[in-house]
Amino acid sequence: LDYQFQTIAARAFDAADEKTAFFAQFFTAQNLVSLAIQVLVTRVILIRFGVGFALLLLPAALSAGSLGILLLPTLLIASVAKLGEGALRYSLQEATREILYLPLPASVRSRVRPIIDIFGARLFEGTGGLLILLCTGVLHISVGGLGVISLALIAIWAIAVLGVKRAYLDSLRSLFSEAPVESRDRAAEVLDAETVEVLLSNLESTDELQVNQALTLLDLVHDKSGLVGRIGQMMQHPSAAVRGRALGLLRNADEGGFVEQAAALLEASDVEARLEAVRYLCRFGDEEAHSRAAGALRDADSRVRT
Repeated sequence: LDYQFQTIAARAFDAADEKTAFFAQFFTAQNLVSLAIQVLVTRVILIRFGVGFALLLLPAALSAGSLGILLLPTLLIASVAKLGEGALRYSLQEATREILYLPLPASVRSRVRPIIDIFGARLFEGTGGLLILLCTGVLHISVGGLGVISLALIAIWAIAVLGVKRAYLDSLRSLFSEAPVESRDRAAEVLDAETVEVLLSNLESTDELQVNQALTLLDLVHDKSGLVGRIGQMMQHPSAAVRGRALGLLRNADEGGFVEQAAALLEASDVEARLEAVRYLCRFGDEEAHSRAAGALRDADSRVRT
């Protein structure tokens, strides 16, 4: 698409300064549209429609652009196609790729990201360049005709996206057999709808580790207001560790209706649960709750006393 766009645009102007001004204005507009998508649209799409849908938007835009150039190779069609591709690639596509790293521990992520982002990206950009040279220099395919090849490659891309989505969800489910991890060990800035649903379903597990893992990753959800009911149910869990972690999420969600349950956790054997109880009572408790929390100044663990 880059080659098609630049070739058509270069042919549309007679003077070099006209070409330079056009490209400058175009890429300024592309960056502004990309910023608007990132700020206004990306989070909404990911939360409502999920990773699979988001990953398919870029190939869908490329398909429409390639088909348009194939049928009518004009500057307007090429500009719209390139604008849509560039705006989605550097906003929604990048954010969705970050989510795909979510199931990977930091030690694995630090090894594979350079391979993917540096070696893999440059390898296939170079491969694309060689393909263009072959098609235009050897086979003498027209700019519009390149759309046919693009559409075939995009079809393969779409099939691969479906496989990536399945692999992502499988990896996310297998995550719950790992040792406990902290949410800061994860790369995603927003959790999509399918990821949240997988995590919520794991709250019903009889395995304490799986429940704690799910709660840890649910802490990445920025707006937890829709999760308060499900998380609040965890305050009836027999494990004090689970109740303490759930209480931390409720505190982050600014939900103050669990003062009595928090006070009960002051006597828990789990240190992290007692820590969360003190934090919660100091934020939401009344004078009586504050007095009970003050008893933690005599706790056996120095972290609780601090």
